[in-house]
Amino acid sequence: MANILYLFGLVKSLSKSEKRYFKMSARLQEGDKVFMNLFDIIDNEKKGIDNIKLKLKKSFPKAAFEPACTHLYKAIMRSLKSFTAEKSIENKLLNIISDVRILFDKGILKLCFAELERGKKLAIKHERYFLFLQLARTELHYITTLEFSHINEADLIKRQEKITDILYSELFINKHSSLFEILYHRFHDQGVMRSDQEIEKLNDLVLEEFQVNANERYHSFQSDKLHLHFQSLYFLMTGNPEQSLKEFYQLNKLFEENTSRWEDEPVYYIYLLHGITTSLRWMKKYEDMHFFINRLKMIKTAVSSLEVLLHHLIYQHELAIALDLRKFNEGLLLIHEYEKQIVNAPPPNVFATTQLQIS
Repeated sequence: MANILYLFGLVKSLSKSEKRYFKMSARLQEGDKVFMNLFDIIDNEKKGIDNIKLKLKKSFPKAAFEPACTHLYKAIMRSLKSFTAEKSIENKLLNIISDVRILFDKGILKLCFAELERGKKLAIKHERYFLFLQLARTELHYITTLEFSHINEADLIKRQEKITDILYSELFINKHSSLFEILYHRFHDQGVMRSDQEIEKLNDLVLEEFQVNANERYHSFQSDKLHLHFQSLYFLMTGNPEQSLKEFYQLNKLFEENTSRWEDEPVYYIYLLHGITTSLRWMKKYEDMHFFINRLKMIKTAVSSLEVLLHHLIYQHELAIALDLRKFNEGLLLIHEYEKQIVNAPPPNVFATTQLQIS
């Protein structure tokens, strides 16, 4: 019954608009709609997964159940891909990549190369470098296939050099990410350093991070984000919370000044603010906690599961402040205020990632 566990979480995570879009898409399909019966049973279930299993055994013969699960999963995922197709930069770029392949195969070359150019500009603007590389290499492949009919050698070399520059940029970002991940693992494994000897063990990472940051050819939102996050975590680990807090504010400022870089995928920023606020509680800096809680409240998302996650994180931190400051009446008011949201929340597996702590 493993499939039904995934389906249950998937169906319950859908927003009203996503469900409506899925049902409209399903109506256009021909053939047996057994999978829609399965969808309705899961969607209408209020008690939980165990009750669903009993209903499914009564409603579906064993032979029909697995195909219905598979069909429903594929239909929902296909619907969600279509529903979100134009809502994120990444999806737009992936659609351009798909479109240019079709246009080239059909011999509509002028439009094909125009779309490639549009895609490359969009990828650079939003720092989706790995997609730029795919578009740029596809473009050079097509140019080579057409025997360089419309470019000279200087133009060819210029395009190749641009790819090399972006590859270097991606290489430095990857190195930066690796150093941050190691530091972050040490933080979770060892916590705050308690002696000069323990702090000294971090020097190898700090020196490497400094060299990476100094040698990067182009500083981007991604590289600046990693640098500030690394620095804030390092100062937190080495017992310098005041400097860590300064880095936290700089990191938040970077996000606020570059909303176009993350607003279609706000998960990182949500967990960043959650981690900062968690660290501030450890520092007992409750006024600063309110600042970052308010930033959580300002995030807008059309994804229902993320919206519920936001409400839970805000509730968690506001309740923590009330408990720590012994403001029990305020805490009770908060509990009553959020009670309805907790009762109506999606199944726990939707929030499995809330156990992550980003500092």
